[in-house]
Formats: sequence, structure tokens, C-alpha cells
Amino acid sequence: MFDEITEKLLKSTTTLYMPKLEELAKVRASELAIIKDKVRTSPEEVEAWFDGEIRKVTNVDAKGLIEKIKKVYTSSYKATLIILSFYSLLSFS
Repeated sequence: MFDEITEKLLKSTTTLYMPKLEELAKVRASELAIIKDKVRTSPEEVEAWFDGEIRKVTNVDAKGLIEKIKKVYTSSYKATLIILSFYSLLSFS
């Protein structure tokens, strides 16, 4: 009984998702072929792109990012408190 239910679930899942998975696989294969061609035809451009990405990663200002997150979080928190206070005033009026 349990095996039959499991088998039916697997078949329906396969029927439902297989076309989408096949489409995603074709798209990804196409993307990889384009990347492969780019590496062959423009190695300098690819190398320059990687150099730029490496610079971005090594020059991350973690303290600055944390301060920005704190600022956004604090302002969001304050805004939420103001809105909740306003609603509570309206509901008690």
C-alpha cells in the first residue's frame, strides 16, 4: 500500500517537473557553451573580469557594511514602532 502511494507520488512529480528540469538543463548548457566560447576568443577580457572580481572581494569594507545594516535596521525598527503607536492610538480613540 505504502509502496503504491510512493510510486504514484514519484510518477506524478516526475511528470510535473521533468519538462522544467530538462528546459533548465538546456539553458544552462547553452550558457556554459557561451562562456566556453568567450574564454577561447577573449581570454584577456575574461582575465580582466576575474581580476576585477578578485579586487571587489578583497576590498570589502565589512565594518562599513555592518554600519549600513545597523542604520537601515534601526530606522526600520523606529518606523515600525511609530506606525504601531499610531495604529494603537487610532484603535483606542
